[in-house]
Amino acid sequence: MQNGEYKKLTTGIQFLREAKKHGLVDNLADRGFKHLKGLYFYRFYGEGIHQLILGSASYGENLTFDITCIVDEIDSRYVRNFPINVPLLCGGGFGDEYFTPELWEIATLDNVGEISQSIVDVFDGFPKKWFDSVSTRQKFVDELYPHIREKYEESGAIKKVLSGWPKNA
Repeated sequence: MQNGEYKKLTTGIQFLREAKKHGLVDNLADRGFKHLKGLYFYRFYGEGIHQLILGSASYGENLTFDITCIVDEIDSRYVRNFPINVPLLCGGGFGDEYFTPELWEIATLDNVGEISQSIVDVFDGFPKKWFDSVSTRQKFVDELYPHIREKYEESGAIKKVLSGWPKNA
């Protein structure tokens, strides 16, 4: 962009189109995450853990990401529509510190490359460490929010999760 012009980005999808040109998708791919659609990224990790980065743009102005994990055995209704409507069973805001979400302002943006690099830099902090730590079924269960874990313990899903890997056992 020239002479101080700003490009108006009204949706997260527009941001992603521009960010792809500046390496955001490639940088996350280098870290094992595939671009699914929109602002959703995914990797299959460890003992069958689906790890998700879920981005959203509120009002076309503010970009945020959440991180979470899910396994096939926890609740079939969520896996059936994967990655759409996957709830935050664990994890939380994508930020520099323990689930302290970052906010990127993208409504008027003159440097998509800078924002893309900032997202990757933040990812390389706490989110990457958290994702890398959730590699086993037991660690996934340990990371579930307490009210979620209680619900799934009552339904017997936790037992399925812990006995669900390897798939052919």
